[in-house]
Amino acid sequence: MQTTPNQEDLRGKWTDKIVMITGTSAGIGVETARTIATTGARIYLPVRSPSKIQEALRDLIETGQVTLLELDLNSLDSVRKAAATFLSMEKAATAKDLEGRGGLYLENLAPSEPAKLDAIAEKPGYAPWAFDEENEKKLWDLSLQLVGLA
Repeated sequence: MQTTPNQEDLRGKWTDKIVMITGTSAGIGVETARTIATTGARIYLPVRSPSKIQEALRDLIETGQVTLLELDLNSLDSVRKAAATFLSMEKAATAKDLEGRGGLYLENLAPSEPAKLDAIAEKPGYAPWAFDEENEKKLWDLSLQLVGLA
């Protein structure tokens, strides 16, 4: 794994922190979870398909540092159940550092072209602009900044 000075500074220093990472079924979400794990933080991953993420992050899940929260955003019951499960965990329910940051980096960005329903159907879970190679590096660099690694 490639490291940055900020990442090295945080190794083992977040053992008292809780981090919830969304979008961890593949790609940057998986790598974000792996990187945050080096800090020692307790990690919660809301996932639609636990079996898919268990393959990708088996090594971290087996350490007990990572907890999966089954969550299907198409089901209000699932959202309520995941929230109740998360809040029932003593440390999570009292954590003062929990802060919603999801999606903030997107506020100044726009898709390179309108979403096409047929493209989404071909690759469930991915929107067409997710494959925009021109913006790939920009989004990656910005994501690194937001998680404190750049």
